[in-house]
Order: sequence, then C-alpha cells, then structure tokens
Amino acid sequence: MLNHRPYLVVVDNLAMVDECRELLDMLWELANPSKFLLTGRHQLQPGSYPWSVLTVGQLAELDGLALIRHEAGLRGMTEVAEASDDPLQRILAVTGGNPLAIKLVVGHLLSLPLTRVLHDLESVEPASAEFYGYLYRTSWDLLSAPAKHLLVQMDRLPPSGGTWEELAAISELPPGDLTSAVAELTTHSLLLGSGFDPKTYCIHPLTAHFITSQGGGPVSPGP
Repeated sequence: MLNHRPYLVVVDNLAMVDECRELLDMLWELANPSKFLLTGRHQLQPGSYPWSVLTVGQLAELDGLALIRHEAGLRGMTEVAEASDDPLQRILAVTGGNPLAIKLVVGHLLSLPLTRVLHDLESVEPASAEFYGYLYRTSWDLLSAPAKHLLVQMDRLPPSGGTWEELAAISELPPGDLTSAVAELTTHSLLLGSGFDPKTYCIHPLTAHFITSQGGGPVSPGP
C-alpha cells in the first residue's frame, strides 16, 4: 500500500524503539512514494540515508514564560502565574525550555519552594537521563498511595491509553480514590486526558519508561 500510493507516516519517539537501525532499513524500503517523519529526543546520524534532519530547539523565552504561567494558572497557582519574569526565567534555564520538563517542574511547585525544586536540577544537563530521572522521582515522592497505584497500573494499557471505565478496571480503586488519583496525576503532568465523551487517559512515553525503571511492582493503594 505504501509503495503504490503516497502516504505520510509519523513514527513518534524513535529513541524508545530497540534496534533502530533495523527499523530504519525496513522504513527505507517503504519510503517511495510514501514519506516518513521520525521524531525522537536524540538525533540519529544520517548514515547512508539521504534524509533531512530538523532540530527542534527549546521554546523561545516569551513562549516558555507563557507556558509556565499557563500551567500555573491551570493548577490555581496564582502566585506563580502572576510572578515577575526573573524567577520564572530560572525555570527556563534549568529545563532548557523543554515543555514536558516545564510542566513537571510547575507540578512540583504545588508542594515545594522554587529554590528546593531547582537546586538539584541546576547541576545536571537538561533533557539527560539523570535530569528526567530526578524530575520523575520528585513527582513520584509527592504522590499519594492511590495515585502511585494507578500510575503503575497504567502500564497495563496500550500506549493510546484507556477510558475512565478501563482505569477503574485496571486499578480496582474505589470511585472516590480513582477521582482523586486522576486529578492528582493530571496536576503533576503524569497523566494526560484527551477528548470529551468518551475521555481517554494515557501517559507520556518517558513516564512509561520511568514506571518500567521502577520495576512496575505492586503499590498498595492505601487503606
């Protein structure tokens, strides 16, 4: 089909795919007349393939500041949303202007002071494994037991996520605990909700990677 009609196929988050070279060899065989758009956190060397590489840099300063204020406003954090540029620029500096990192850091500010949030991040390279490891461990430590339990169980769903009913089925949480856990994970940017009716919930690939690195063991949802 791809060889007979031109399609645009997006392969997202290529860095999470094992044996990338074998995958690229396979896609190259299908690339005419169809085209492939590959995305990933790490830039692959062109090698023998005449592809075009587009590097997406960090958010521009004004856009980064706007995102911080937007995320703070969604969480009811008026002090952050209305803060001057100076303290918010410190967030941009340590996150490298990465939108996911910004969202995670703003989630931390619900419970922690800015100096505490930024202290350890200032010593690591933005977007590195150590950087995201710290962000996710901090988020994890701030979660309640039901929220941790639901997050671990999300690994049982496909990458596209699931409905509210499916979240209830995999977590077996009481309705009240499920409601609070979903709200908590959403606030910390660990759970992504989309759609209206039905609404579906999924997790970012890096979040899924963190869960796997934790061992994916059972977490007691609490009493």
